[in-house]
Amino acid sequence: MEEQSGRKHFRERMESMVREIRDEIVTGKLKDGQFLPSEKAYAKAYKLSNKSVRQGLDILVSERLVEKIPRVGNKIVRRAAEVQTTLRFGYYPSLLEQAALETLIEQFHNRHPNIQVQLVPLPSAHTSQALKPLLADGGIDLLTMSASGFADFAENGDLEELETLEPEPHIYRFLTEAMSHDGRLKMQPFIFSPLILCYNRSHFRKKDVPEPDSGWRWDDLFEYAALLNEEKERVGFYFHFPSYNRWPVFLLQSGVTFRRDEEGSMKLGGTSLLDGLRLCQRLIASQNNFPLLLSEQEADAEKLFFAGKVSMIMTTYFSLHAYRQQPSVKYDIAPLPYGNENRTLLLAIGLAV
Repeated sequence: MEEQSGRKHFRERMESMVREIRDEIVTGKLKDGQFLPSEKAYAKAYKLSNKSVRQGLDILVSERLVEKIPRVGNKIVRRAAEVQTTLRFGYYPSLLEQAALETLIEQFHNRHPNIQVQLVPLPSAHTSQALKPLLADGGIDLLTMSASGFADFAENGDLEELETLEPEPHIYRFLTEAMSHDGRLKMQPFIFSPLILCYNRSHFRKKDVPEPDSGWRWDDLFEYAALLNEEKERVGFYFHFPSYNRWPVFLLQSGVTFRRDEEGSMKLGGTSLLDGLRLCQRLIASQNNFPLLLSEQEADAEKLFFAGKVSMIMTTYFSLHAYRQQPSVKYDIAPLPYGNENRTLLLAIGLAV
């Protein structure tokens, strides 16, 4: 496990070196004809071996940004006649792992060597207030946007800041409809996933607990999660409750539509919506030996799961994709348990121009 983690951090440092050198070349900080610092200098700065530094520089050579001159060094070759178009891509940092974003961009570079993609991390707030300044001053040309970010743009009347796009016929219609407003497509679907249940098969076998299936209700999960609990060792089920991408599934499964009565108020008593809220309360109470403060963000649930501290989590395919290279936990997935209605949330991230 430690060796695998070490290799991952080693790769991340090499990718960081390549990205920063590329940005310095594209932005003109490193000039045409200028030589890069020595490989030993990069090895020391990024805590890499000389071999890894050379592998990273080979990527820049393949992108025609650097030329290797034997016994001399590595020279910038971004000649005026070959100046590339720069596309500033605003992205959620989590997508580096969840969508293998740098691999996709490398493949794009191979197909379009004259288009340079410059990665610009987006602020943690996905609101129009946070993103509009970046759009207005040309700081980004293309950006990733979540469903909540799209809804915020729509509610504030800011979708005119985004170009109207042509639907791709091979993409699911329900995705393009979710990213459209007044019949106009404002984002191209990029990645999507339903909320699913992920479970540690070893924990289930050791406790002789049946593995989840499509017929599980939340009461089934409560029953078996209690059997999987190990005091001070692990919890049977866990998820990051405050996340906008998690808790609304309980309201969705209630099947209730929010409507106000003639007096403008909403009545929850006697409705299945109240059942959904009570279910949320039960889930939080069941985690009382595993403080919510340990989970500061959505991705922490996956970290705890792959550390063997949790037997079941509520997650997505792209969250699991970030752990595609870990061999230590043997897991499987199942549909999410349900309440009144067998539904789940669809999470999607689009690309807006």
